[in-house]
Amino acid sequence: CPILPPILNGSSSVDPPTRTIDAIATYTCNHGYSLVGNAASTCLSHKQWSGNPPVCERSTEVHCDILNTPANGQVIYDSETRTVGTIATYQCNVGYTNVAGDEERTCELNGLWSGLPVSCSQGQGRN
Repeated sequence: CPILPPILNGSSSVDPPTRTIDAIATYTCNHGYSLVGNAASTCLSHKQWSGNPPVCERSTEVHCDILNTPANGQVIYDSETRTVGTIATYQCNVGYTNVAGDEERTCELNGLWSGLPVSCSQGQGRN
């Protein structure tokens, strides 16, 4: 079969690389892109690849930005992807307490975090 055309925002690999009949081409997309179409193609007996090559489209999945780390504290995410529904939890360092803001914030559909950032101060904190 012929050499596969390049796939924009993605890549392909063939097993075996000799592209003989029954060889399988596998397509993948770069981070932030989603595969539309078939993820694999087979080298057919008439020396052509089955189907049309897929395309990689920019992912429409909503992500929230990394939150600013408060002075004397840290932010912990329950998912590294920070997609909708991800919970960010603030923790103040030992000897510091949250005096303002929300200890937990959620990534919302609009790509923004719910609530307000935490402020860690030395001492008792709020009641």
